Amino acid sequence: MLLTYDKKVNLILWIVLAVLPPCFVLPMYSLPNFGLSNSLLVPAILYLGIAGLVLVQRAGTFDIFEFQLTNWFSAWKKKTNSRQTAGEFHQERVRKRKNNPFPYLPFLAYGTLLLVLCIIFAYTI
Repeated sequence: MLLTYDKKVNLILWIVLAVLPPCFVLPMYSLPNFGLSNSLLVPAILYLGIAGLVLVQRAGTFDIFEFQLTNWFSAWKKKTNSRQTAGEFHQERVRKRKNNPFPYLPFLAYGTLLLVLCIIFAYTI
């Protein structure tokens, strides 16, 4: 079975997202007043927050701000040949988002798992 570029990226993302919480939780758990529940809460909120913010961004909420910043920075360049309207810019971004989907599943899966573990450890330990 050949791995395509998207499958390689997803596999690497799953591995990296699985390795990061123990690297964060173990040093935090050794602190005197920072329990396992609190240590797991930080990466859980981080993963779920990243997934939520990317979901909002990929819905096109910030396209007009990105368009304005692009125009503002291009005004500082010496040669500005392209003049796009906001509608054209938005349609271009929609096409790019459609061609390059974001892998939400690793962030949501690990974030939910860490949040459930956080709740379990909060009431058991």
